[in-house]
Amino acid sequence: MTEHSEPATFRRAATAAAVGLIAVAISIAAGRRPASGAEIIAEGSASGKPETAAAASQPPPPAPTASDPPLAPTVELPTLGDVVPGYGLTDPDRACLPPDPIGLGPYAAYRKLDIGRVLIPQKGGHTDDLGFDVIIHFHGHEAARKSLVQTARGVVFAGIEHGILSGHYAKPFSSRSRFKAVVGSIEDALKAHTEDKRAHIRHLALSGWSAGYGAINQILKRTKRAIDAVILLDGLHAGWRPKFDPKHEKARPMDVDPAFIKPVFDYATRAARGEGLFVFTHSEVDPVTYASTSLVAGRLLSDLDLKPRAAPDGNHPHSLASQTDVKGLHVWGFRGGNKAGHCAQLQHISPAVSVLEKVWGTPAMDRTVKPTPAPPKPSKKDSPPGIAFGYVPPEESSGGVAPGDPFEAVAPPIVDSLEPMVPLGD
Repeated sequence: MTEHSEPATFRRAATAAAVGLIAVAISIAAGRRPASGAEIIAEGSASGKPETAAAASQPPPPAPTASDPPLAPTVELPTLGDVVPGYGLTDPDRACLPPDPIGLGPYAAYRKLDIGRVLIPQKGGHTDDLGFDVIIHFHGHEAARKSLVQTARGVVFAGIEHGILSGHYAKPFSSRSRFKAVVGSIEDALKAHTEDKRAHIRHLALSGWSAGYGAINQILKRTKRAIDAVILLDGLHAGWRPKFDPKHEKARPMDVDPAFIKPVFDYATRAARGEGLFVFTHSEVDPVTYASTSLVAGRLLSDLDLKPRAAPDGNHPHSLASQTDVKGLHVWGFRGGNKAGHCAQLQHISPAVSVLEKVWGTPAMDRTVKPTPAPPKPSKKDSPPGIAFGYVPPEESSGGVAPGDPFEAVAPPIVDSLEPMVPLGD
């Protein structure tokens, strides 16, 4: 299992809002949106009895019936607009450095956490009893932030950076207490921001780009806290089945061994039954030595007896290629198999978060407030060497051909700092 897959979609959309907001560029086939539940082509459906509610404090949702509207809302994705000068959608030297037209916008300045930092709406974005909907994002949060602040309704957005390989994220979160400390740190920040001890997390989502899935896989495996949603942006890799050699055989979804990422597959299975939300975007990048995100997506859908719905050819190299939207499960495939496409996936945080906010009924923040400027650019000493295509150590592989050595290709640094993570122990 490994980290990156280079990816899949970009686009730039201009949506004018009363506050003069420019919508984020997202490459999803111009003007296309994920299909509603009724539009899905499925060979079958995941079976199983409903388990627990997504949120521990809420009663389980009623089981959907044939006459019920799909749990997943219809999401209108921004259309492809003009490219910002100097920012080429297929330019690998700029791919991970998206434009930043409004800075932090309606969000207050970053607050430092136990690990990472968090953006909280300046005003609003919470229920009457000060409940906030929170997303914790792993890897590339600053680049993702530039899109999210333009389109989010009111979520709180926390970002954590810790290296460039999935193992860099997996190891710290192999300790249950590490994640517990992060959640506690976010709630402390909410209380400090509101100056009210009632402030709390109402819904909690985990999000990751590329290598960030390493942390999410570990958290889902170990945490006792309810996770209401998972977003994976071109980041979910696996090893191969025993005796399969990707260098001499053409890989197919059933050649993927998902044993190591079973926690993620289990969560996706529950989402397909309407128990939680799962959004997974993938590209066409083929790392060869380990399973690509597209092959992993294929294996997941095969396990669920689902088939993706093909999308018409788009007018963009990273346009939408396929989609599957069943209840809480959303798997969106995009064209493109290079570094630019992989970095473009960061901007899909916007449509993914839109799905969450509509289902959750996230309270709106006030967008008429004075925009908060963007944070200072990182210095070289505070930036990582770049975004590498890494690998999952052989001991993490469940068998078969272990992932190989990291690729040499790197992209420009996109994170502002690398904050040390000290394991807290269980």
